[in-house]
Amino acid sequence: MNFAITGLDDAAHLAALHQSAFAPSLGTPWDEAAFANLLRQNSVQALGTQAGFILFQTVAEEAEILTLAVHPKARRSGLARALYAACGFTQTGLRPAYYKRPDGTRVDALVLQLQTEG
Repeated sequence: MNFAITGLDDAAHLAALHQSAFAPSLGTPWDEAAFANLLRQNSVQALGTQAGFILFQTVAEEAEILTLAVHPKARRSGLARALYAACGFTQTGLRPAYYKRPDGTRVDALVLQLQTEG
């Protein structure tokens, strides 16, 4: 998989992927204007492929994942896991039963740390 840093010219693509990845029960997907506004900020970066992306903001020495999306046809292929690794994130902890799925079941959340040089 080839990962590339995306920019303002990719806002439409990111919005389309976000739209395809979210079921209506999970909230409103972000539109092109929202992605363009975020990508204008120096602290916000997107890394991805044609099938998925991760959008994150770096503040001081912490990175906050704003959103990520994987096209439904590319799910369960390891793309999201590869995106985290490509960004330099490693798992440092676990939050049991953190996320609630629409069917009521709970899913663990991974606590990740962005590895930076220096």
